[in-house]
Amino acid sequence: KALYMLGSDTARAGSESVLLSQENFRIYPNPTDQNFYLEINFSSLQPLTITIFALDGAIITSKRVEQVEEIYTERFDVSSYARGMYFVSISDGTHSLSKKLIIK
Repeated sequence: KALYMLGSDTARAGSESVLLSQENFRIYPNPTDQNFYLEINFSSLQPLTITIFALDGAIITSKRVEQVEEIYTERFDVSSYARGMYFVSISDGTHSLSKKLIIK
């Protein structure tokens, strides 16, 4: 069983070192006009913050997740958001990962 930790650059999985990467964090469908799903595919014992930012850096919404065990999925309703590009970020307070989200 692999353990991925957002707060470290690498985690141990048996005798192999696993790098945290963008592949552990998905948003789909993208582009979207109604809903999108955020999927986090690693474990974090630290609380995570999920934030959606507008291009100008304004925080559209933010949510704290206390703990992630292996796979975490959440649906976000973006039907009331203006069309355009946004950024979806996950952070443990020290490290963060971001992906672009297109709302059509």
